[in-house]
Amino acid sequence: MASSYLPTTDVEKNKWLKNFAAKLAVQGPSLGVTASEITTTTNDSILFSFILDKVDVLEKDLSELVAYKNALSKGETSNTTSPFPIISSIGTVPTLVPSGIFKRAGKIITKIKINTAYTNAIGQDLGIETHAESKSALMNQPILKIIIKGGKPELSYVKRKYSGIDIYVDRNDGKGYLFLATSVKSKWTDETKLDSTIKAAQWTYKAIYKKGDEQVGNFSNPMSIAISKQL
Repeated sequence: MASSYLPTTDVEKNKWLKNFAAKLAVQGPSLGVTASEITTTTNDSILFSFILDKVDVLEKDLSELVAYKNALSKGETSNTTSPFPIISSIGTVPTLVPSGIFKRAGKIITKIKINTAYTNAIGQDLGIETHAESKSALMNQPILKIIIKGGKPELSYVKRKYSGIDIYVDRNDGKGYLFLATSVKSKWTDETKLDSTIKAAQWTYKAIYKKGDEQVGNFSNPMSIAISKQL
């Protein structure tokens, strides 16, 4: 996993993983993350947090035991006895998981970031975008504008240094985002007609820059527009 967004200390890693697991349960399904992966990440977070808490508690117990031992062996003679230190209970151990918690998270993050539904805003919510990556994303992310022109959606964007954009659309038909077209111009019109049985619909578009034949940067934020059948 890229160390740029993963903290270095166990305490901060624990905080990061708690947020990632909680937000993954919300964002994950729309990003191609399976229910099994979400459950595994949740279990990873619970066990890691449990272990850190117990390490902290047991370190305090050990410190008290060592102090008690030193008093017994090196302290002044006395006719009174000191109470034995109370050893904390471990409690119920959560579901055990295999090793490699953060490597597993890294594989899920890689999967998420190549999903067409992924945006920089989602990445920030999940805690997987650094400030530098966020700034870069804004510089390499198309900003779509959509208007209805002649009864059809017209998409426009600033082309900048790129050769064009790949456009994806979600027609609210349960199929999710599907590749629609490649545009090499700063404006593009969707000529698709509504099904004869539908009077109106909401279509949502997103796009990603292209340099030559390769997609670069990040997908634009989704833009939706209402479509109605022309009389």
